[in-house]
Amino acid sequence: MANGRSPERSGRYRWPRDVAEAQGRHEPANRGLPAAGAVRGLTLLPTPTASNPNDGESLESWEARRQRNLAKGINGNGQGTPLSIAVRLATIGPERWVTPDGVDYGPAVRRWESILDRPAPEPTERTKGGGRGLSARFVEWMQGAPKGWITDIDIPRAQQIKIGGNGAMTRQAVEGYRRLLCADLDAMAA
Repeated sequence: MANGRSPERSGRYRWPRDVAEAQGRHEPANRGLPAAGAVRGLTLLPTPTASNPNDGESLESWEARRQRNLAKGINGNGQGTPLSIAVRLATIGPERWVTPDGVDYGPAVRRWESILDRPAPEPTERTKGGGRGLSARFVEWMQGAPKGWITDIDIPRAQQIKIGGNGAMTRQAVEGYRRLLCADLDAMAA
């Protein structure tokens, strides 16, 4: 309780109405419609993020930290596989885009290459410290931005990755606006 006022009764909350509305909804927000062009069974790479805290971290260090947190029962940040780690795991195996534990990102990568009509760039690059880190060109490609849209800007690689992670995917934004503006969702799906 800040300043003697309940947070539920001040600001943007409309307590208890929001809770009742949320609990009373019997359909998913997307009305059960699949995402445009969705293909079942694809394993997608993790989403690029504005922060890239694992960039340059050794795979061994990340896995050891992850195992320590799992042993403690900690659930949250650090438990998923961040993009900078996933692309390094996927490029180690004998078959590109398959991780040592069998996660195959290949079909999703090849599908995105087909949609963009350009191949995926190398997902990692040498960092200033000499290790391997996430490539800004790869983040740019994942976001569907035109080649050079982010990476041709004369700023440090970390800032380019941050821009990519903060950016909205144009294709998703267009689809979102289409869904908002189209009154007949069945006609839109056709």
